[in-house]
Amino acid sequence: EPDFTAAHFHLGLLLLEHNELAAAKKQFKNVLILNPGNSQAEFYLGVLYLEENQLSQAEEHLKNVLLQENNHIQALTNIGVIALK
Repeated sequence: EPDFTAAHFHLGLLLLEHNELAAAKKQFKNVLILNPGNSQAEFYLGVLYLEENQLSQAEEHLKNVLLQENNHIQALTNIGVIALK
């Protein structure tokens, strides 16, 4: 069975670039179904939830990034943004 993780991830990035946020979120969720714990998908989901002001979901995904990459500057910065809201 082929692994379409990369395809879903890159489609998510393309959709994000075109401001198709709901569709991008769906693609990043698909990445996590195929590859649970994928830190890149977790990061972008965190950013998307932050954009939607869904702070608890954003924080959850960003913390998942930090569990794998504790020095991920963008995740740390976004958690700081959440703390200030």
